[in-house]
Amino acid sequence: INGDENHVPTDPEEQKHFFHGLMDAELCAAELMARNSHEHPEMPWDFHVDMARQNWDEVRHAKLHDLLMKDELGCEWGDFPVGFSYFRSIYAYDLLGRLCLFNGTSEQRAMWRHSHRRKTLMELGQQRVAMVFDYLLADEVPHVHNGVRWGAYLLGGSEQAYRDKVRELRADLDETGTPTETPAPG
Repeated sequence: INGDENHVPTDPEEQKHFFHGLMDAELCAAELMARNSHEHPEMPWDFHVDMARQNWDEVRHAKLHDLLMKDELGCEWGDFPVGFSYFRSIYAYDLLGRLCLFNGTSEQRAMWRHSHRRKTLMELGQQRVAMVFDYLLADEVPHVHNGVRWGAYLLGGSEQAYRDKVRELRADLDETGTPTETPAPG
């Protein structure tokens, strides 16, 4: 239950690195949503609205991490290395694969992780840090819905076909949630 994926950073030094990593992830997520929209002008207008909204959410999340790092943790963006391996692996997929693996998997798992981290940090008296996870959690539900809505759209309107595709792609993830193989180009 509290393995690496669900780890709750409680030590201030560890929190610096952790939130720096989350800011990196939020910035990559914003780019991914922008690319989804930019690379698929043929999608319905509502898709572009949903991708723009999610992009905005991800940028707000990054801003929140930036404020937390500066105001609470005493660090700032650039103090730690960033890594793009997970997002590079997601970028390699087509739109359906991205929706399945990012919205339908990463964002869905984030809902539970954020809730778990919030609860643990509240119990430890770290309310200000815990509140960050409340803020993030509020946006994860519509992000997951974006995956279902637009993944099903791409599969002829079938939510079941989308869920089957999510399950299929999840079978090829390693323990960190990273795809074990890069998909063949389009």
